[in-house]
Amino acid sequence: MTLPLLFRILGLFSATTLVLSPWVVAVETSDPFLNQAWITFGLAGLAAITLSVLLPIVRPREGQIPMAPALIFFWGAIAVATLAAAFPISLRQGLLFGAQLFLLLFMRIIWQRRDTIILLRLVIASGTLMSIYAIAQRLGYDLFIWCDSPYTAVGTFTNPNFLAAYLMATVLASLGYLLNKEGESSPINLSDACITDAPGSDLMPCEKARSWDFHGIPARKLLLSAAIILQLVGMSLTWCKGAWLVLFLCCGLLKTDFWEIRPGKFFRRSPFPAAFLLAILITIFYGCLSVAVSSYPWKTISGPPYGYFSYISRLLEWQMGFSLFLQHPVVGIGPGGMRYLLSSFRPPLGTMLGLSPYNDDPHSTALSLASETGFFGLLGACALLVTAFGIHARFRARNCSETMDSGRTIAVPALALIMHGMFNNTLSILPLSNLLLLLAAMHQGICLPDVRWQKRFTPRYLLLLLLTPFLCFLSWTLQREAHNIETLLWKGYAEVDKKSWREAAQSFSEVLEIDPQSLKGLWGMAAAQEGLGRLTRAQDLLARLDRVAPNVFGVRYHLSRLLLERQQLMEAHHWALLHYLWNQSPMSYELLGRILISEGRLSEAEGFLREGLIFIPYWRDEERQAADRIRLQLASLAIDNDHLDEAEALLRAVGSPLAESAESAYLSGLRNYKGGNATAALQLFEAACTRSPDDPRFANALGFTLLETGGDLDKAQKLLENAWQIYRSRTPPVLADILSVAHSLGTLFWKKGLLDRAQELLTMAFEECPPEWRETRERRSRDLKRFLTETGRFRSGDAMKP
Repeated sequence: MTLPLLFRILGLFSATTLVLSPWVVAVETSDPFLNQAWITFGLAGLAAITLSVLLPIVRPREGQIPMAPALIFFWGAIAVATLAAAFPISLRQGLLFGAQLFLLLFMRIIWQRRDTIILLRLVIASGTLMSIYAIAQRLGYDLFIWCDSPYTAVGTFTNPNFLAAYLMATVLASLGYLLNKEGESSPINLSDACITDAPGSDLMPCEKARSWDFHGIPARKLLLSAAIILQLVGMSLTWCKGAWLVLFLCCGLLKTDFWEIRPGKFFRRSPFPAAFLLAILITIFYGCLSVAVSSYPWKTISGPPYGYFSYISRLLEWQMGFSLFLQHPVVGIGPGGMRYLLSSFRPPLGTMLGLSPYNDDPHSTALSLASETGFFGLLGACALLVTAFGIHARFRARNCSETMDSGRTIAVPALALIMHGMFNNTLSILPLSNLLLLLAAMHQGICLPDVRWQKRFTPRYLLLLLLTPFLCFLSWTLQREAHNIETLLWKGYAEVDKKSWREAAQSFSEVLEIDPQSLKGLWGMAAAQEGLGRLTRAQDLLARLDRVAPNVFGVRYHLSRLLLERQQLMEAHHWALLHYLWNQSPMSYELLGRILISEGRLSEAEGFLREGLIFIPYWRDEERQAADRIRLQLASLAIDNDHLDEAEALLRAVGSPLAESAESAYLSGLRNYKGGNATAALQLFEAACTRSPDDPRFANALGFTLLETGGDLDKAQKLLENAWQIYRSRTPPVLADILSVAHSLGTLFWKKGLLDRAQELLTMAFEECPPEWRETRERRSRDLKRFLTETGRFRSGDAMKP
């Protein structure tokens, strides 16, 4: 087998694999793009083995790889950022970035220009089939169930933004192919491929047209037009305005040449001066936006900005990403580290302004690069872009045809992906970043002549024979671990959904053995331990998660919630306040209000809870339900203060499902009882006990009301004694709850004639009341004095001071 034939086979295999990679979806795993990582590492390993065998014997002639300086610089920036990172995930992510860059270099070396048309047609066919699949999804026919996506048209990308970006690129490729005029000297026109290439010539290969058509219109034009229409329909199903904007802008680039002018002599010498200028401009652009966003008076707006969430949330994410970059401006936090630290820069009003609870991406490729690999990583990416532009401009200068040429047909879709990535997380997934890699390789193959080789023994390349097995083994090990982690996470969360806590804990335990810093592993393990009733263990896991990634998933809220459940009020208050400073939403107000009530700071709690009802993100179920819980707490405080009309208005405002909850029935019963309607109160307390039979508050209320209405005393005694046992068994016991049941039981025993037991409990209910509970103490003092007087046990020397 000759060397050109070997290279052609490898080039076609690598490129075809990249074209088809969006269809290789991983199932039963929390990361559907795992197979694309296997493909990238596999192709990079194949490239490394091929070059390690060939380079010691033969090597390309000098000056045939213009991207080499920029690639080496970018490699170096990624390597430094990876070595300086504090996260284990950075090693795999850095290797993955390096594998993509190495694959780009390899495809430049082995690419043969005559294969470009074949691969371009494959890209167009893949985009057309993807649009057909998206249309089928919208109609209800799908091969997969996308558990984490509320959308119907996502292709194989799990998100409509990613699908829109993919179809945007294939539409531009199809349109560029269609606009090439028939019969012109271009390697990509509407004729059938009959490719010839004069040996040693730098001129473009040509195609000879076949004569078959349909009513004077070439059949190939009809097929391309149909493909474009299908792809546009698929794009329209995503409702992504950004992709349409970029599509229209890049359609203009297909018909203009102002952007193809060769740079001056100064910028021709090296790509780095222009790259440095571009990196500075990008930094200044996002820096100005960050200053503008952070200085805007968000607290003065009158309500949530409905209709502008996508724009405002994007600005906030850019401000968060730039703030992270400013903390690590030189070498960055390491590849993949964004998911750990970005949420710590979340603005307090983020939920009200449209941010999701967990932010792991600034929705900008430039900011992701700058934050994870530092300014030098951004500079390396800009150097690659500038080099590609220089290659394209030189190609255009040497080919003066006024018709649409193949270089533009390949360059514009690649530019579209980069432009879309400037305000979206387009290139954060492998199917799209690998598509950009393929387009870049095809663009080099079109604009540059095929690489020529010379026989020359080079001993230093023998080191590749030692380095290649090590890198292949390391990539295999890290990717296998990542695959196991994602599979175990999927299994663990499936068990959580089924409330199989032990099986879930086992899966998450295996995840944490592989990666102790796994965010989803720690989060899932905490949920499993809470489900098993191991609150101390769950609390420790949440605290550990907060140390790894500050307040990721709103972990401080859940840590405070567990501490409150264990009656550790001081620590619960501390963590709830930290969460409130990070996220001012109804959930934060509701939790902190509950803690203040437990601490006896009722007036402060009431003011705080009312503030939580000012801005309610009705589009988030958990926040809407938190607002309803705030209304229930305010209704309880209003009932305690005898503001019964206000309590009734608050209870009526509670929405489903809390409107049908036991708590709502209990408070409605309490309001009726205080309003003098004990019969209605009894029915509502019965309903509360039926809906939640294990809650001692409801049992206490029902038992006491049975006493007041002359109901079944035996049933009342059973209810009250059960509540007494539950309250006393809690660790630590809550004094207010115990004294409340003691008062109810004392009254019951009084009615049943058990006076000694009644006196003991009523005396305890009064004497154990702290002095600050003035109203409660006065009420129980009156009840005890009445009991002693009516039973003849009161002595004039007894003192019952409230």
